[in-house]
Amino acid sequence: MLDQVTTFITTFVDEAPWWIYVLAVLIPAFLLLALRESYCWFNKVNGVNKKLAKLDRTLNLILKELKTSSQRAPQGVMREDKPKIIQDTKFSLKKDEDFKLK
Repeated sequence: MLDQVTTFITTFVDEAPWWIYVLAVLIPAFLLLALRESYCWFNKVNGVNKKLAKLDRTLNLILKELKTSSQRAPQGVMREDKPKIIQDTKFSLKKDEDFKLK
């Protein structure tokens, strides 16, 4: 049985055309590149989604604080001090490496 397998392999290798070897190299290479590109693309999209979700949460906190601070101020009176959440958020966004302010 082992002799038959060895004979088949040597016959195939000796009589195979050159393009079989080219295909045997190119098909796995293209498959590897395609899978790698799709994996990298999905990771990039997921990273952007995480950053957008974090930004959305931060903006919702700012909006909530602005709504509550505008309800507390008497009408016709401008508030000089900024709400605490806005001051903290600006500081944290400058420290955060995910969001680069330009």
